Amino acid sequence: MITAIVLAIAICLCIAGFISERFAENILRLEGLQVHESLAYETRKLLIRLLLITQMFLFFVIAAVEWLFVHVAAHMYKILQKEWKEYEKQRYPDPPPLHVINVRIDELKDSN
Repeated sequence: MITAIVLAIAICLCIAGFISERFAENILRLEGLQVHESLAYETRKLLIRLLLITQMFLFFVIAAVEWLFVHVAAHMYKILQKEWKEYEKQRYPDPPPLHVINVRIDELKDSN
């Protein structure tokens, strides 16, 4: 699930990169500058670097959060297992050994 979200974010960032690159080219054309001038090239390089850094940052943040959730869930599972075992011991205690049961039966026979 989280991997699908990471991929969706990466795709959205790529699309945003292409749109912003075209937007920057259109602004430069409206100002009368040639797209292939150094300013457009530098702007394009800067946008691509910014998008790559943003994608990498988001990927690592989401991966770290996913790692954290998995480890917290595993820890909580271990705690719940221990508590469940203690609950079962309290609810269903171990029966006494057989010789204790025989002694009690003999005591009941003697009292009657």
